[in-house]
Amino acid sequence: MAILAFDTSTKVCTAAIYDLNFQLIHDMTFRNEDYVHSEKLVSVIQEMVVNHQLTFQDFKYFFIGLGPGSYTGLRIGASLVKGLGFASSTPIIGAESLDLIYAQAQDLVDSFDLIIPMIDARRNEVYLKIFNPKGEVLKAVEAVEIEAAYFDQFEGKRVLLIGDGADKFESIVPKNISIRGDIEVSCANLSAILEKKITNQEFLDTAYFEPTYVKSVRVGKPKKIFG
Repeated sequence: MAILAFDTSTKVCTAAIYDLNFQLIHDMTFRNEDYVHSEKLVSVIQEMVVNHQLTFQDFKYFFIGLGPGSYTGLRIGASLVKGLGFASSTPIIGAESLDLIYAQAQDLVDSFDLIIPMIDARRNEVYLKIFNPKGEVLKAVEAVEIEAAYFDQFEGKRVLLIGDGADKFESIVPKNISIRGDIEVSCANLSAILEKKITNQEFLDTAYFEPTYVKSVRVGKPKKIFG
């Protein structure tokens, strides 16, 4: 038995297989600039399943990245995992895609006070979430239009911006803020997330769950939250 995980929220489409001890068996990632993952995602998953001599009946759980991100990408992922879940009566678990980005930065988090995964929402807008190095959420997911003044609230703190939305702010961030836009959504470091979700039986309602759509964007200078 195994766990199949995938995320289609961004231009990076990622999938992985884990065993029931939450050890990674295999992962694959590809990029699609048009956010159209449907045909490629299915073929990638089928390739992994065949290569490891599995069938879809061998999966005890399915995991889906819940976004936020591309509406089209999220709908593709949600539709696929619901179809798989219904067909085999297999439980579905999920986490926000920003959590997946944070999980990719585990080797770096202890050097910073705040870690902010960002997913591109076009123009100067991003979806973001703020964590401390322990993985505790200090600010829930929101959509923000970033101006230089946004970063004033982090004065005196060591901050790491990660994800595909981070690079576009390189010219306006102060020196206390580091950027690693190459750390993107991936299913390759899900062990802790999977273990927590499954142990706590945090299963999604296969029929009714929806991805995390964050539609409204807050514009302007925010109140100082930290410091």
